[in-house]
Amino acid sequence: GAKVSQDDSLAVAKQAALAARRKRVLKRKLATMGDECDPCSKRDYSSVCPQGWGDLGNGLCEANKTYEGYCDRQQSFDGLTADDKRDFETLCQVCWPCAGDGEGFAECERALELPCPQGYSPVDIAYFDYGAANASCLADVDTECEPVVSFAGLSDKIEFSRRCDAHWKCRKECVVYAVCPTDWVHIGESICVAPMSYAKKEGCSSLQSFRDWTRGMKETFARQCAVEFPCEGRDGNDSDG
Repeated sequence: GAKVSQDDSLAVAKQAALAARRKRVLKRKLATMGDECDPCSKRDYSSVCPQGWGDLGNGLCEANKTYEGYCDRQQSFDGLTADDKRDFETLCQVCWPCAGDGEGFAECERALELPCPQGYSPVDIAYFDYGAANASCLADVDTECEPVVSFAGLSDKIEFSRRCDAHWKCRKECVVYAVCPTDWVHIGESICVAPMSYAKKEGCSSLQSFRDWTRGMKETFARQCAVEFPCEGRDGNDSDG
């Protein structure tokens, strides 16, 4: 048979190692993919862009500012099949919207106590206005709706969600919650400090000890004080202890 040079042999070996590594990475991502997306019975892969990405036209989409996946922030989905989008969803840590979820409430209970819908981020509050009743939300990408918006109450959020197809996160329950709410800083002894974007609610504090709090106590605090707790071990929050 034909002889293979040492350089060619090394190249083949490197390609095989790379393929094996990609397979391991894909397997790990497939194992965790279900935890990253809102629960759905079916996803709408006819939608041009992943959930929370901005539509730039001609099949081109741009990730929001909070995207921390492995892929480029601008992607063309022109001509991609549903299977292609499923592969991209897994490899790039994105989610397509739920099918039949046009009003944003059909597939799950939405956490409407949170200040902003997905695709928007709360704006830092000036020192002298800290504790303001309503947070302002800034769009992460260009949008046809208001780039900056605040909500006086639940009815405003529902109207905005239906008008702008902007959905709040699905409410999730954890077996064990992290010490601090999302974006709060753990300063030790189970004491957490709220970010400057936090609009305090009556009876809530921007400096809070969660020592020995039960799961139910954290769920009540989350609803009353407009925060969410990630599941323990996710989103970089420390665990109790």
